[in-house]
Amino acid sequence: MDGHNRTFHSAHRGIVNYDNSHDLTTPYTWSGNSIARMITKPEYMGHTVNFCTSMESYKDKRAKEKPKDKDKFYESHRRELTLYEAAERYIKGVLNGREKIPLPTWKTERERLTAERKRLNTEYISLKEEVGKVEKIARSVQDILHDERRREQPTHKRVYRADL
Repeated sequence: MDGHNRTFHSAHRGIVNYDNSHDLTTPYTWSGNSIARMITKPEYMGHTVNFCTSMESYKDKRAKEKPKDKDKFYESHRRELTLYEAAERYIKGVLNGREKIPLPTWKTERERLTAERKRLNTEYISLKEEVGKVEKIARSVQDILHDERRREQPTHKRVYRADL
């Protein structure tokens, strides 16, 4: 008898526990209950499981499990929550411990960024027009070269038997 299978060992010694329900003639096979329990766990399904428990207080050392509904909500709203957390970190960094948002500095920054966006947009439009002109010239050159090649090729006359 191998000591690695606890259920088989305890059943063999006459000790009764909750999992003594499976067949003892095949001690190393998985019972249906074990497989069903494993399949319901998200770790076995390939999902990443983080922060399943939390502590309410540093004095209370007992871990409390988080509700599953919270995880479902987080998974379905992951993108929005990530954007919110990033914005919150940015605002906390800008505030530097102050309670009010510095509106004058934000307004000047917005005006500066708006002016820069307009400048870059006009630059983009002019570059786009230049690229269009260059592409038109490139197509014209290709057409001219194609016509010249066609003219340089010798034309073959068809010879009929009657002409011989």
